[in-house]
Amino acid sequence: MCRKPIRGDAARVLMSGYYANITVQGPARDDVVAFLKKLGVVAYVSPAVKGATVVWHEDLASQVADLENERNAQAARLAAADSFATSLGPVAVHGQLAQRTVVLVTTADANPADRDAVKTLVANAGATVTGELQLTEAFSDPRRADQVDELQHHGGQAVQMTGT
Repeated sequence: MCRKPIRGDAARVLMSGYYANITVQGPARDDVVAFLKKLGVVAYVSPAVKGATVVWHEDLASQVADLENERNAQAARLAAADSFATSLGPVAVHGQLAQRTVVLVTTADANPADRDAVKTLVANAGATVTGELQLTEAFSDPRRADQVDELQHHGGQAVQMTGT
């Protein structure tokens, strides 16, 4: 539907950052309004300037609200799954690695809290962490894939990665 422009504070409240705007080049404003009415779309249609008409579509606000609700529901499900895993983890691994040693390997961007949680699980499983290895960004650099392959083929022998 075509609406009159709203000015001042009312415009700031109504626009609220959730409008999509589309610039249409060519068709007359009345043709754009007629097309939108036919589709049942509620929008503000500007007067044409140099053959261009701007359409502000307010239905995006409901889409944003739906996406936010979906994201919040996903976050709640993830939090519930994390809580379940946190409570079940120690019971599930208890004694599974009795009297074994473990070297913990992490990536450069590993969260320290996650690393500590894994160390706790390893201890609950009965193992002792005897070393930690933190991989650098260079390890996952595709330009150094040949060096990573070399590590794999040397089966535990020391191989130096060049560069930083």
